[in-house]
Amino acid sequence: MFFESSHRVLASLRDLIGVFGQDRPAAVCRELTKRFETILRGGLGSLLAELEADANQQKGEFVIVVGGAEPDVDSSMAKAVELGLALEAFLSGSQAARVAAKLCQVDRRELYKRLKSFYSDPDCS
Repeated sequence: MFFESSHRVLASLRDLIGVFGQDRPAAVCRELTKRFETILRGGLGSLLAELEADANQQKGEFVIVVGGAEPDVDSSMAKAVELGLALEAFLSGSQAARVAAKLCQVDRRELYKRLKSFYSDPDCS
């Protein structure tokens, strides 16, 4: 959440696009709790275009709410497989999958399948 004034809102949106990308979901809230309250929702790029197109939308006090990043499931699963393989030296396959899945926040059954397929793949032996 970012609090912004009218003379910096466009520059702030440009900076946010530079950091988060133009497709990151966000909301621009203008004049909250006041008569001319406005809430615009969409990607950062479309919000910037909307504010640039309407000078009236550039007046007032702003709150910019940027959506969080989607978790990278492939990265988490890769870490879980690596951890699961290491844990299998000390635990059974199902226990290793359960612990690694819990720590990496991935699906336990999917991780178990990947761990088992790792040993059946001749390139991974």
